[in-house]
Amino acid sequence: MSNPFELLSMVVRCHVCRRFGQEFVDAFSTVFGITSDACEVKTAGIVCSLFLSVFLEKFPTERLHAFVRNARDEVAFFSFDCNSYETLYKAVGSKKILLLDKDGKYIEREIEKNLIFEAFDFYTNR
Repeated sequence: MSNPFELLSMVVRCHVCRRFGQEFVDAFSTVFGITSDACEVKTAGIVCSLFLSVFLEKFPTERLHAFVRNARDEVAFFSFDCNSYETLYKAVGSKKILLLDKDGKYIEREIEKNLIFEAFDFYTNR
């Protein structure tokens, strides 16, 4: 996989907005010093945003799991634990995050702290 957005496009079966997951990408890059162009950072951002899409917008769970399963075969996921959550949360610039709804349409929603922590949990426990 040369680009996690190619995988996302195949899994979600719709046009992929390159902003999807960007708030998380920026936070991971800032906190962990990984370049924002790195596949593992983009993949982590997409995973967190897909999780929130499932939880808040009824995006199909099986598509989230398909993305994670296929990405795991292609990308070395980086690790972090709950001790980083607060720092990561502060690094998430806008709390308005782009999500996908059940029909594959993009929607921007204000996300509460506890749900952002849930997205971090999903990523770290995948």
